[in-house]
Amino acid sequence: MGSSEVSVIPGLQKEEKAAVERRRLHVLKALKKLRIEAD
Repeated sequence: MGSSEVSVIPGLQKEEKAAVERRRLHVLKALKKLRIEAD
């Protein structure tokens, strides 16, 4: 469904992947911070 739409626009897919990666790193950093504060 949505994945076939994305494959039509490779550039958008690349940007989307980068955005997901950045978000993932941000979440990991936030989790690490929370874990440190929780100790």
